[in-house]
Amino acid sequence: MGSSLSTAEIADSLGTTARVLRKFLRSSASPFEPVGQGARYNIDADDLVELKELFGTWVNRPGSRSTSKTTSTTKAPRKPKPKIVEKVDPLAEDDLMTRMTKTVAERQRMHGVICSYSWKHPKVKGLEEKCNKKTVNGTKFCEMHPQIFFCGNEDDPVDNYCGPGGRHPKPFCKYHNAEISDEELAEYLARPLEEQD
Repeated sequence: MGSSLSTAEIADSLGTTARVLRKFLRSSASPFEPVGQGARYNIDADDLVELKELFGTWVNRPGSRSTSKTTSTTKAPRKPKPKIVEKVDPLAEDDLMTRMTKTVAERQRMHGVICSYSWKHPKVKGLEEKCNKKTVNGTKFCEMHPQIFFCGNEDDPVDNYCGPGGRHPKPFCKYHNAEISDEELAEYLARPLEEQD
């Protein structure tokens, strides 16, 4: 029997670290009796062949968390970091005169941040109420006050679909609001019903 090897020498010959080797020697897979703190294992060069086989089996067991150099550990691919999108303040580009003469809500309506719909107060003459909800789908109106392309009547706005009349006031349709021409309306009406919004 030769001289006993140190833990560092044994770990080096097994291709692992001394810490992982100590875990193995304390496990039930080790052929040696665990020693207490400060004591040494009596392992010589002749024992290394059997020790390598047992250590390889222990390292490759299911659920092993050992960090041996001999095993190839594959890391899960990193998730890409989410891109941080800077929020742009649409009001930041307003000139000084606009900032001084208009309220924040008026400036937000100009930039399409909040709903542009307004209506006359039903009881107070001359008072105009304005919606303050956020706009949707790139329009100038909120989901409570959607603006339609055409209400269906070329002469007068249709109640509950177009204009402030009726039980559910809405903004004027694009035709009655003069946002589209007669030619655009004719082109819109020529489309099949399924394609009209």
